[in-house]
Amino acid sequence: MAAGCPAGRLFAESLCLALAAHVAQRHGDGTAAAPVFPGGLSRRQLERVRGHIEACLDGDLSLGDLAAVAGLSPRHFAVAFRKSVGITPHQYVLRRRVDQAKFLLTARRASIAEVATTVGFASQSHFTEVFRRLVGITPTRYRQAY
Repeated sequence: MAAGCPAGRLFAESLCLALAAHVAQRHGDGTAAAPVFPGGLSRRQLERVRGHIEACLDGDLSLGDLAAVAGLSPRHFAVAFRKSVGITPHQYVLRRRVDQAKFLLTARRASIAEVATTVGFASQSHFTEVFRRLVGITPTRYRQAY
């Protein structure tokens, strides 16, 4: 994680959190009770987090930053966010970036690489891979179709 991650800090931190939870569950002694998260984020917390994501969509968002905006620990935030939105924070950010990219692809004639950078992807290849997975076609084909 310290060396950098092409998918961004949010992905790396989410992966580390999931790994830590798996190791604790699988190899722990079972004496610590699992935390209970009865509900998701409050409407106010969710609005603040979404606003922060939109404002920093082109940056390297982190789970810690998003959790701080909500006033929660990263683990509690990740669980509460998923309960509120139905997907992980990382998936949500990727979808928002792809939505913004769709708009940029149809609104102006910037290159695919410029669009990728504008919406916060580290490289054009990573952007193209995520775009194809979420939309079903490449950014170039999307631009041609629309």
